Order: sequence, then structure tokens, then C-alpha cells
Amino acid sequence: MNRLDDHDKLSLTWDLNKIFSGGSDSYQLKEMMSELEQELKDLANKSSELIVDTKSVSNLVQSCQDTRDKLREVGAFIRCLVSQDQTDKEAQRLEAYLGQLEAKLEAVMIDLESIVQEFWEEDWQKLINSQEINPIKFFMEELRAKGKNKMAPDKEKLAADLAVDGYHGWGQLYHTIIGDIEIQYQDQIISVGQAHNLLSDPNQNVRFEIGQKIEEAFQNKEHLIANTLNHLAGYRLNLYKHRHWDDFLYEAMTINRVSQKTIETMWDTISKYKETFTDYYENKKQFLNLEKFGWFDRNAPLSSDDSQIEFGEGAQFIIDQFEKVSQEMADFAEMALINRWVEAENRANKRPGGFCATFPMSGESRIFMTYSGTSRNVATLAHELGHAYHQWTLKELPSFSAKYPMTLAETASTFAEQVVSDAAIEASQSKEEMITLLDDKISRSCAFFMDLHSRFLFETSFYREREAGPVDVDRLNQLMVEAQRKAYLNSLDHWHPRFWATKLHFYLTKVPFYNFPYTFGYLFSMGIYALYKNSPEDFPEIYKKLLKDTGSMTVEELAWKHMGTDLTKPDFWEEAVANCIADVDKLNSILKD
Repeated sequence: MNRLDDHDKLSLTWDLNKIFSGGSDSYQLKEMMSELEQELKDLANKSSELIVDTKSVSNLVQSCQDTRDKLREVGAFIRCLVSQDQTDKEAQRLEAYLGQLEAKLEAVMIDLESIVQEFWEEDWQKLINSQEINPIKFFMEELRAKGKNKMAPDKEKLAADLAVDGYHGWGQLYHTIIGDIEIQYQDQIISVGQAHNLLSDPNQNVRFEIGQKIEEAFQNKEHLIANTLNHLAGYRLNLYKHRHWDDFLYEAMTINRVSQKTIETMWDTISKYKETFTDYYENKKQFLNLEKFGWFDRNAPLSSDDSQIEFGEGAQFIIDQFEKVSQEMADFAEMALINRWVEAENRANKRPGGFCATFPMSGESRIFMTYSGTSRNVATLAHELGHAYHQWTLKELPSFSAKYPMTLAETASTFAEQVVSDAAIEASQSKEEMITLLDDKISRSCAFFMDLHSRFLFETSFYREREAGPVDVDRLNQLMVEAQRKAYLNSLDHWHPRFWATKLHFYLTKVPFYNFPYTFGYLFSMGIYALYKNSPEDFPEIYKKLLKDTGSMTVEELAWKHMGTDLTKPDFWEEAVANCIADVDKLNSILKD
């Protein structure tokens, strides 16, 4: 029975008016931002004059938590506005204003980091074990540890103030630059996001042309984008120097609550088995009778199955599969879709990519993507609904104990995607459909194992060279190709030298090195999937408990508590990669028939 009786009528656009009515001209939005400005002034005065005792600090922490929730509510809304329409100038202005407000909260948090250093151990234990603070004990311990590794509070505040128009300003400039990039294709103007959708076209001439046009479009802006990247990285490295952080990966590992040993073990294990996936590319090249196999061919369909999946049909399929895993997951997805939490319309002026925005005060989320009717789009929708469900399980927790790292942010989403992808393969009605779905799934494994690895290698090389000074365009292109060659074991015939200019993740100022968290989340979700397969009846409760702990422990602690595994050892990663290799073996078997 279809749970979405009117699924053909599901809206492809989201409802933002329920959060703040009126879009970027919303009176409610601007009123809340005005209130936030006053709250932040009051907080700044309170934190600078605070008498350090258990009650005063507890009250300050609670106030910071409440204000942060309001900022996240406003920030999520503005992100939705600028993503749905890159030409919305008022939304862009609000985004810049938001950055100023966030810097003011950061200044208060810097004060708080300093304040918690002043406690004697006995008083500190009383504070973190008090009824008010104990639910966010992990956050407080983490806050205290961070404060010990930073500059003096006045210098940290200065850095935060300068970051608004410096550090974060460069990140915002990148969005402005790519927002102006248009691609001419077949007598029409398409966005970068729409162009990337065409890279899965069955016609190689189309893929090649789109690949060339993407390169050309970014070549026209490469010097401006290179300048942006160099200044952003330069700011980051100078800040690290003044904090006496010798390793530019320190911040990325710390905010992701993961040890460098775990990430090294993960990449080392993946590298051992990459030949299976480069062989897959070679087999794909031969099967498609291609003389050359370039970066733009990676998502080329293996079969002639070009069936389109209506949005409502795809949504219903996701709900059906979620229901097999958890009734609560299915109910949640149904509610989100019916209540228009999803923006999926395929139109110009949208930002490329997809995301899930969380509104902590409203207790809701909003999903952004571009749906064009492919099985990949269905998987993306499942992925983002997984993000939203993760947030839903945490909505009753204090904000500071629901603050999970990006490594774990990708876990629930990738698990949801895995559930739907495997179900689609099992339900396939023809050989062509099964080939299409398996190929899509393996392509994602390749993305996590090779594309994401190339990003990690590029950023590592770039930051190492940037420590000595700015890196010019030619060298950036060279570093990008070198990273791709190493990550893909030289398995492609055409490379993507300006990929560094096209990928917004390199320009995110709040999450440095946002590459390995995706791969970590992908493989970690394999472990969760194994839990589901081994104990389906007990899984819903186990899963909820795991998700609720994602904001209150390191990833190694989480894995040990709920999965009984040591992530610093290769065993877990070996087993996870083996599941992906099994997909390749299955596809090879089908293709040989």
C-alpha cells in the first residue's frame, strides 16, 4: 500500500514560509536578527564581567546555548535562500550580516573558553557534574581542552573579528564568483549544478562537451578563484602559526573528533584495494567501447536503461525501504515529504549540490537538491533524509550535546542511502536495471575511495606549499592532476585540472579538509548496515542510541561502545571495503553473462 496516496502531487519546492514568511524580505527574520544583535551585546557584557563561580558560569553556558540555537535557525534559513536563488542579492547581504553575528557569539565563546580554565579541579568537577551542565559534560570538557591550545582571549577575539571580512569573506566571495558562472549548452544557459547532472548522460559526446565547458567556464575565473583560495588558506595558516599549531591537519582532526591514526588507517586500507576499482573503470571503458575514459565518463551509464523515476515514485520507494529498517524512520520521511521539507526542482539559478539544513527552534529540517529523475537522485534524496532523521533523533537534547562532528554527520545519511540502494538492486526488474543500479552504487564507492582521496591529497599538498607562499594557477592545476593520478592509480585518460576551482568544499571556512569525513562516514555506515543485517529486530533502538551519542563522544569511543570495534586497527576498514568489492564482483559476473 502506498503511504503517499497522492505521491504524484508531491511538491518539488520546499515551504520556507513556515520558518520565516516573506523570504529574504521577511520581517520576522530581520526582527529575530535584530534581537540577536542585542542578545549578543548582553552576552558580551556578561561574559567580560563574569564572577567565576559554578552558578554564574552555568547560567552563561545556558544563555550561549539558547543564542546559538537562534543563530542556527536564522543561518539555516539564509543558507536556504541563497541556495535556492543565487541571484537573491538581499539574501547575500543577510548572509554577510549573519557572519558578523556569528563572530560576536564566537567572541563570547572565546571568553567562555578562558573562563573555564580558571576553575580548580574540584570546582570544575562540581560544575560539569551539576544537574544543569552534566547533560553537556562532553562539550564542556572539549571546550576546556580547546582553550588550552589557543591564543590569549583578546587575540582570539581580534582574530574572530578580522575573520568576518577576511577569512569568511573569502569563502563568501567564492560563492559569489560561482554564482555568476553560466554555461552555454544547446542554445540555453544552464547552471553548474545542471551541467554536472549531464555528466551521467549515455552519450559520450555530451559528457565530453559538458566536461570541456565546465573546464572552460572555470578557466575564465581561475585567477580570481586561485586568489580566493590562497588568501583563505593563508589566513588559516597564519592563525595556526599564532596558536602554535604545527600540523595544519590538527584543527580538522580535532573538530571531527577523530585521531589522525584512524584516518591514516582508513586511507591505507582503501589504497590496498584500489586496483579492484580501477579494474572496474577499465571494464567500463571496454564495455562502452570507449577509446578514452576521462573524468567526465566516471558516471556514464553502463546500460541503455534510461527510465525516469518520478519524484513521488522515488519518495514512496524510500519510505517503503525505511519502513523495513525502522517504522520511525519511515514515518519521519513521510512527514518531511508531505510537509514540503524538500526543495528538488530542476531549474536555473540554484546552487549545485545538496544539503540538509537544521532549524533547532522549529524542530524541523529542509533538504536542498536538484531532482532530474535518475536513480542517483533517489539515492541523494534518501541520503539527505538520513541527515534529517539524524537531527530529528537529537531534537530533545540540549544543543551543545547534539553538536556532532562532520565524520558522524555523514553516517546516518550514507546508511539511509545504502538501505535504499541495496533495496533498489534487489527489486530490479531487468538485467539492464540491475546493471544501472550496481554501476551507480560502485561509482559512489569510487567517489569515496578515489575522488575524495584526491581532494585530501590535493589539499595536503597545497597547504604544505602554501606555507611557503601563494601557489599560482599553473601549480594548482598541476597539484590537482598529481593528486588525481595518485588517487586513481593513473586509471583515467583525461584529468580535471581545475577541479580545485569547481569544488566548494575547498572554500568552506568552518570545516577545513571537508573530504575525509565523507569517506569515513561511508565506511562507518557499512558497519552500521552490518548491525542492521545481523539484528534487524533490535536495530531501531540500537540505531537511535548510537545517533543520540554522536554529539557526546569521539568517533573511536562511539564505535567501541556501540559496535565493539577499534577504528585505529585495519580490521573494521577491511571488512567495510570488502562489502564494496563484493558489488564489483557481482557486476562483473552479470556483465560476463
